Amino acid sequence: MKTNKGYSLIEIVIGLAIIVIFLIATNSLVNASYDRYRLILQRNEAMDFAIREMEEILQSGETGVMDFGHTENNMVSRVKVEKIKNGTTLYNDKVFLVTVNVEFTKAPNDNQKYNIELKSLKVVE
Repeated sequence: MKTNKGYSLIEIVIGLAIIVIFLIATNSLVNASYDRYRLILQRNEAMDFAIREMEEILQSGETGVMDFGHTENNMVSRVKVEKIKNGTTLYNDKVFLVTVNVEFTKAPNDNQKYNIELKSLKVVE
């Protein structure tokens, strides 16, 4: 490919095109990796938030049926405490189902929302 006078313009263009394609592919890979990392990081924070909400409800003496939530770091939690049904009849007032649903986004200005849901039983003596 090399002529006696050096490299031709076509060889230089082909070389630059290969380099540009490689750089675009590398950039795409790095962006996808960072995007996935950001989602995993935010999912971990949302799970931590959901666990804290669940622990707070399970350790409290509250036995009334309720539905409330909190907001923190682009995350909105919704906590439900409800009586458990066996078919159409309710169990006694000693067993409750606690559901924590956390809605979060990857970044503060992101419109796509993700959810994490935790459920547990609360037994009151």
